[in-house]
Formats: sequence, structure tokens, C-alpha cells
Amino acid sequence: MHDVSYYIQTSLSVENRRKHERDLLKYYLEDSGSWAPQCPNFDSAWLTYRQCSAWNVYIGWLTTDVQNYGWEILCRGALRVMTAYEDLEAAKAIAALLKCTPMRM
Repeated sequence: MHDVSYYIQTSLSVENRRKHERDLLKYYLEDSGSWAPQCPNFDSAWLTYRQCSAWNVYIGWLTTDVQNYGWEILCRGALRVMTAYEDLEAAKAIAALLKCTPMRM
């Protein structure tokens, strides 16, 4: 799910992600059923997808050296993953997993 969430959240504009991410995740789950029959149901996958937003922010962009992608790409990617983090209420999704109070980024 890390790879799927990272790909969707960084490759699409914020508007397109908001519009299509649920359908893309459903498509991924339907397609993966043929090669990975133990894929989770949509609700479980959606929760994990939301939780992975924190990973995308930290690993994907906050620790990335500007030299890797250049300033413009780094800023665009950071904006996309941070917006997804907020849109998807990732802190709440993680808190539900950990049963604690979420921190706001």
C-alpha cells in the first residue's frame, strides 16, 4: 500500500487525486485480486492508504535532498503529499491504529 499511495499522491495534481483516488484504489484492489487473493477489502485498504500518507510525507519528501529532484519538483511533491495527509485525515487514521490522540502537522 505504500507504493500505491505514494504513486497516487505524488503523480496526480491535488485536484485529480481528490477526484480519482478512491476509484484508482478500487481498481488496484480488483486487479490485484487475480494475483494476490489475500488483498484486503476496500474499507481496510482505504484505512491503510490513509495511514500511508504519513510515510509519504516523511520518507518521500521531508528527507529528500533538493539535489535529487530540484527545487520545483520537491516543492510540488511536498505540497501534494502534505495536502493528501490533511485531506485524508492521516493523523486520525494513525491514531485509530494506535488508539491515541492525533498530532496535527
